[in-house]
Amino acid sequence: SKLGVIDITSNFTIHFSIKAKMKKFFLVISFFLLASCTITNALWKNGYQDRIDNFVVSKDARYIVFIGDSFHYVLYDPRGFLKDILLWKERSILMMNTDKTNIKVDEKNNLTGEVFLETIDKNFPTEDRAFLQAVGFKYDKKNDNFFLKINVSGKRYLPRFDQDISTANLPQLSVPYQIFINEKMGPFKKACAAALTPITVTLDGVLMMGKIVLQPFIGD
Repeated sequence: SKLGVIDITSNFTIHFSIKAKMKKFFLVISFFLLASCTITNALWKNGYQDRIDNFVVSKDARYIVFIGDSFHYVLYDPRGFLKDILLWKERSILMMNTDKTNIKVDEKNNLTGEVFLETIDKNFPTEDRAFLQAVGFKYDKKNDNFFLKINVSGKRYLPRFDQDISTANLPQLSVPYQIFINEKMGPFKKACAAALTPITVTLDGVLMMGKIVLQPFIGD
């Protein structure tokens, strides 16, 4: 170009090229953000319903085993929250809110989540109120009831079909619950086959979990 003459065409071309690249960059970022959200949501859309009616507390009170129709769920309860509640004589005034309960199992069958309990009876004795507060229940003024959210962790196991663990003699929950179990599977991972339950029955009918006695049952 001649001296003092600005090459408008060249400047416009450079400016347009930068603008086009920036637009392409933002489109790519938007795509990855959308894809990431979609994948994250998809991870937790897999799952199944399991009916749970029976439970067992280990003799050392550190483990709770919930017996489902499809799986056994062994929860670690070192502080004894679940044990105290499950063995409470007035536990019939409590219910699990399955809509607010969130249980997840990963590809290695590790279980984590939150169990949401609440009272269904608004008129109960002072000593029951004292127990609920002692184990951590909070009063919900809006709904006029007590509630407790318990963080849980443990392991999922397949039941053994070579041993008869009769649920007829096991303690029952106040009512059976249909609980949705979320299965978290990575986009390039498959679920490992769940190990067989560690629960066995001795010749004299005692339930064992490894070397831990599950029966006779502690409590009513």
